[in-house]
Amino acid sequence: MKISIVVNGRFHAFDLAAQLERRGHLLRLITSYPASKAREWGVPTSKVSALVPTEVFNRAIQKLPARVGWTMGLWQRRWFGKWAAGCIPADTDLAVVWSGSSRDALQRAKALGKRAVVVRSSSHINYQSRILEQEYRMHGMQWVATHPQTIQTELWEYANCDKIEVPSHFARQSFVDEGVAAGRLLHNTIGVATDRFSPAPKEDNCFRVIYVGALTLRKGVQYLLQAWHELALPRAELWIIGNPTQEASPFLSKYGGSFKHFAAVPLAALRWYYSQGSVFAICSVEEGLAMVQVQAMACGLPLIATTNTGAADLVADGEQGFIIPIRNIDVLKEKILYMYQHEAERQRMATAALAQAQRFTWDAYGERAVSEYARVLNVK
Repeated sequence: MKISIVVNGRFHAFDLAAQLERRGHLLRLITSYPASKAREWGVPTSKVSALVPTEVFNRAIQKLPARVGWTMGLWQRRWFGKWAAGCIPADTDLAVVWSGSSRDALQRAKALGKRAVVVRSSSHINYQSRILEQEYRMHGMQWVATHPQTIQTELWEYANCDKIEVPSHFARQSFVDEGVAAGRLLHNTIGVATDRFSPAPKEDNCFRVIYVGALTLRKGVQYLLQAWHELALPRAELWIIGNPTQEASPFLSKYGGSFKHFAAVPLAALRWYYSQGSVFAICSVEEGLAMVQVQAMACGLPLIATTNTGAADLVADGEQGFIIPIRNIDVLKEKILYMYQHEAERQRMATAALAQAQRFTWDAYGERAVSEYARVLNVK
């Protein structure tokens, strides 16, 4: 099996590429990231095609007003997509392409008579658009919708591939609810690098809730901040780790003084931050599967996570943590308080979470990926 990957960015495509390389199946990694970055994952630079200017451009437009970036982002995806399609080798057996920038790549694969898998790291784009628009309106904020042409591209990609790969049952169900046949969906839960994430010594006895990630309405940080402020637990801390954003500013200001905020830290440093916690909490209203969850578990933290984080793929409710409804402040407070008041139970769940994380290594992900791709190609 010779597999080519197309990804505008990185996502978990580099982890997939590393797994395919180890098993002798990687033909080409086509990306906007520098080839030197892929080498950090163990992918030979000789197998990487990189259009770095598209990544530089994409990062630059993030600083522009939303409406300007809206249109320029569409142009960036087209630029990368057209270039990437030309990089797919003719002897590729299977193209694995990330959604949003891969219409041309799918057309190239079809012209070569090859099969293709579209990877969607989040929920179905229609569901994602609806729930995020609803969230922003609930908080009186302007919702800058996904460009209609981006949505059209995604829907075309979903319809014109052999399989759609998703990382969680939650994401899978969002596709089924949008009318996609279940048989067209490939579900593979993403992994964690257990050599990077493992428990480090906790340096105090403080009960501490940890959140790592983007400070956005999508990630539900507004609900976590409110719940923590209202609980006002003595001798306890909430650590919020991530760069501030304009949309989070009203909530960071409103609840200032009740939590500790740290700017985003390098991946290598996250192990220490996770290990200073007692529980990891994430309240996203929409995800595919938040990778920080399994990272935290690998560092020995039980989870409190919403249904829409994909956490149900990682934990059983009440065993390695708690799964809660989105936007429910009362239930969130109840579960944090339970962890705070029941140390023996919290420790039991922490031990179970650590053991569970060992099931979700990147090696295990790679084995499942190769098996699923072989089925797509009808290879035994």
